[in-house]
Amino acid sequence: MKQFIILVVVVCAFIGTGGLAQTVEVNSGGVKVEGAGRSEVGTAKTGTSAITGSDLKKTVAAGAKGITITGSDNTIRITGKCLRLTVTGSDNTVYTDTIKQISVVGSGNKVYWRKGWTAKTKPSVSSTGADNVVTRSPK
Repeated sequence: MKQFIILVVVVCAFIGTGGLAQTVEVNSGGVKVEGAGRSEVGTAKTGTSAITGSDLKKTVAAGAKGITITGSDNTIRITGKCLRLTVTGSDNTVYTDTIKQISVVGSGNKVYWRKGWTAKTKPSVSSTGADNVVTRSPK
């Protein structure tokens, strides 16, 4: 039964890339799909999700504990509560709803957050690099 479930996950991951996946890797940490200039990892065990690539435009539900974005020129919208956000690379733009911790490494990245983890808090922010912006969203 375990092999059947893994096969279904791998086939769904492959189809989700439009059949463009070059690599689909399954291990105890989750499923990793790579190809067509992007890769995405969902790890149910640790509650983290990773988005890797360039020129991606997508919306991601933050039902996970953390989200990691690596690459350049991506525009990512994160909906819901996100415990940790890590952005690495250059010229990424990220919009979050509710966030506790933000870490940015690289240059020219922009992270806009709407709310801190609680009504009275702002997210903790760490930024390393040049010209990164982390600020409350005007909306």
